[in-house]
Amino acid sequence: MAEMETVDFGTYDELIAAQQRMHVEGWDVLRSDDVERGAVLFSCSREQGAGREFVRLRWWRFGRELRPKVTVCATWQEFVREIQFRVEEEMDKSDDLEAQQVGFVTYGRAATDGTAEVFRLPVSALQAGGPEARSSLIAILMRSRHPGAEGLKAISK
Repeated sequence: MAEMETVDFGTYDELIAAQQRMHVEGWDVLRSDDVERGAVLFSCSREQGAGREFVRLRWWRFGRELRPKVTVCATWQEFVREIQFRVEEEMDKSDDLEAQQVGFVTYGRAATDGTAEVFRLPVSALQAGGPEARSSLIAILMRSRHPGAEGLKAISK
């Protein structure tokens, strides 16, 4: 695979304008955010001669790359408690599909110390908790700023 050049942007509007321009110019454009590091990303590629050309467009949501601090919760109760502590903070979905874990990342400490707090729960622990775990998790997510609530509803059925 060819090396991918990364182009950084100072504002979200600049990033979106570049993404739209690349699309109009015939590039294949795929959203590929790195939520744990606070990057909004678009991976772009196109046929060029005998191969493909690659460019990544990036904007740091918090003005810099964040350091993820990952915690794997041992129980569904611990996972729900972590969400409860952070319901007012901006969050994003941060599942680890390879490890079969659902999760979220919260940005409450992003501006102050550059940390993104990531919390994960093995799907098996969620399933073992049965209906109580699923309903507790869904109830707290519906009150939080977590955009992945619909996805968690689907896997908890």
